[in-house]
Amino acid sequence: MKKFILFILLTCAMVFAEQRYAGFRASRVMPGNFPEPLYWSKVGHIIADKFEEAQPAGVWIVSTYWGNGLCRLHFPHPGNGKNYEHISFDTRDLNEPYLDLFDSTGVRVWLQVESGDADMDSLISLVMDRYKHHQCVIGFGVDNEWYFNSAANDYCGRKVSDGEAERWETAVKSYNSEYTLTLKHWDTDNMPPNYRGNLVFVDDSQDFGSMNSMVNEFKYWGNYYKNNPVIFQFGYNSDVDNDGDSDFDWWGGFDDPVKTIGNELFSKISNCLAIYWVDFTIKDLFPINDVLTKIDRESEVIVEGFQLQQNYPNPFNGNTTIGFQINQPGHVKLQVFDLQGRLVKSLVEEILPVGKYQYYLSVTDFSTGIYFYQLINDENVQSRTMLVLK
Repeated sequence: MKKFILFILLTCAMVFAEQRYAGFRASRVMPGNFPEPLYWSKVGHIIADKFEEAQPAGVWIVSTYWGNGLCRLHFPHPGNGKNYEHISFDTRDLNEPYLDLFDSTGVRVWLQVESGDADMDSLISLVMDRYKHHQCVIGFGVDNEWYFNSAANDYCGRKVSDGEAERWETAVKSYNSEYTLTLKHWDTDNMPPNYRGNLVFVDDSQDFGSMNSMVNEFKYWGNYYKNNPVIFQFGYNSDVDNDGDSDFDWWGGFDDPVKTIGNELFSKISNCLAIYWVDFTIKDLFPINDVLTKIDRESEVIVEGFQLQQNYPNPFNGNTTIGFQINQPGHVKLQVFDLQGRLVKSLVEEILPVGKYQYYLSVTDFSTGIYFYQLINDENVQSRTMLVLK
């Protein structure tokens, strides 16, 4: 019997170890302007590259709690004639351009809601019906902190019952059996008391005195949900207990806070599925101007010939990736033209070494239509067409 139990525990550990994610938590309430899609994609890759075999991923928050029980979804009403209590909608889709780029750049996301008093079953269907076609989506998330957030619940959210958790998970998996449901809070008392299923439990505790105290609390969380994967959000700079100190006071002194903290969590918590740096300070660690170089060069690759690749995705709305390779160093141009041959946008015009490249193109200012793009060096010219849909 002991051998059987040991086998089960080892099997669970192996399952947890097979998959690992690292990246960001993104919300529209972050300070300053919300960065463009390319920023989030590249930051996801930058963070994931710090950890062995980690895939870039994030928590993508698709709604904002507006107070008084109201959940504001960041996309338009589906036009089905239904009225949704405690739910309002944006006039345009704020998520689609980001998810399109994540599809093509290998970033995975859980779509998370701040529900307020809105019916969670309705939110699941609204969000998943709209975005289920995206291959970047790997599940749905509930921020328990904002679930019926009111004085009656100490402004910490209503406790999730076993029945609610099971019903929500069943609804999410009805879209794709591979999807997982994440539940986020800092207090295990707000989580379902007994139901575990395939839930992923997310801890976003903050305002620690040191990294050791953070790691110890996160270890407790991991052990409490030892038979389920767990995720940790960190990178806060808030003084919750008003003592004049915050997490930044200790992590701000690290040369690489993401890697230093992440390595501790991955190494000491066997069921740690993912680590995410929160949006409140992410631009301090990864400034937009440093991240948004539009062109990436693959290192240590063999290049044979001069080649311009078909953009992907195509047709597209918002963002696409153009790949090309050059087999001799020199001055290179990558330009976009309309059907009348007029230059619309010059993407690259510089001296480049031999290599394979990817250019991340955002066309939010383009009209619907067919365009052609052209790669030019001293001896070669190649062109391809692309279709922009709005």
